[in-house]
Amino acid sequence: MAAGDGRAVFAGFNPEGHFVTAALPPPPAGASWRLAADTTRPPPDDVFEDPAPLPPFTPSYDMAGKAGLLLVADGPPPPPARAGDAAAGAPAPPAAAPAA
Repeated sequence: MAAGDGRAVFAGFNPEGHFVTAALPPPPAGASWRLAADTTRPPPDDVFEDPAPLPPFTPSYDMAGKAGLLLVADGPPPPPARAGDAAAGAPAPPAAAPAA
């Protein structure tokens, strides 16, 4: 999972020959998991060009044997970068100290 930018990926693989329930980590704040691929489904329905949202607060996912699962999450976009921010290659300026 990515940290801090609201985006994350979860990949799960079931090497067993039977169904298992995969526990999902919580998505980043403000985001929800979307189903990008589930090899339990027959092609071409196993991969999604536009990932389908899972129901909110989905704590687990049932996976068939010998299957793979790929979830993606996109949180709210980060605030725009300012000149001099770390995103522009320089450290962000310190906050101004209050006047005495």
